[in-house]
Amino acid sequence: MKARHFLFVALLFALTLVACGGGGDGDKPVAVVEKVVKAMETLDVEEASKYFCKDKQDELAQTLESGFEELEALGMDPDELLAAFKLNMKDMKYEEKSTDGDKAVVGVSGNMSLDFDTDKLKEFFKKAAEAAGQEVTDEQLDMMMGMFTAMGGQEAPVEGDVELVKEDGKWVVCDELDFLNEVDLGF
Repeated sequence: MKARHFLFVALLFALTLVACGGGGDGDKPVAVVEKVVKAMETLDVEEASKYFCKDKQDELAQTLESGFEELEALGMDPDELLAAFKLNMKDMKYEEKSTDGDKAVVGVSGNMSLDFDTDKLKEFFKKAAEAAGQEVTDEQLDMMMGMFTAMGGQEAPVEGDVELVKEDGKWVVCDELDFLNEVDLGF
């Protein structure tokens, strides 16, 4: 299964767009994309949000809010789910492919992997099962955690283009980063 089918990846990239940002510090397009990737890797939502255009923030914030509301309606804390994952971006390369007025394209390549904190993930799934009125045994949870452990750390190549625009005089990402949805992390 590709990464796009995994809730965390969708939440992570949507998360980068939630906070009200609206422009970095006027850096060049490549520097803006580098900062977004670094902030995504460390789950620094506030920092990442500075580098996205307002349209993408609004659009994806609605998607994220909906997903979080569903979890919260079940008594689940979305932060607990996010705390169970670590995104790793390695050997990242950035290349400014084009700049035309207020638009730019930056090529990104490297490797991505996802690690899991199985104790945190186990606790989250246990709470989720209880909230849904289902019983799950420790053996069942251990089996699920074994699957996540086996998938964790598998590197997959990342390659794509990121579109940027100038908004309020500053370069910002105005792209859904669709190429990340095609990363095959083995699940």
